[in-house]
Amino acid sequence: MNKDFAAALKTEFTAMEDYLTAASDVMKSGYMPDMTGFDRRVAILCDAIKSAEPPLQKEYKPRLVQFQERLDEFQKKMQTFHDLQTKQRGHGNA
Repeated sequence: MNKDFAAALKTEFTAMEDYLTAASDVMKSGYMPDMTGFDRRVAILCDAIKSAEPPLQKEYKPRLVQFQERLDEFQKKMQTFHDLQTKQRGHGNA
């Protein structure tokens, strides 16, 4: 197993998890976080894991599943936040 690849993968995964946590904090403060390019980073990370050797894939699978669950939850919160902001500005249909 390429140790540099494994270390880079770990670093990127941690950075993305930290960014998602920070983005959640921004939303809790009443602002919409900038998620520009985040979906691309997720795709690159997933591709990197898919191309990794099987032991590394196995190691990261639970973490990837958990991250996907966090992303799904975050996306729902972002949509709710956006809907609330739109409604408060008087642009909602409700």
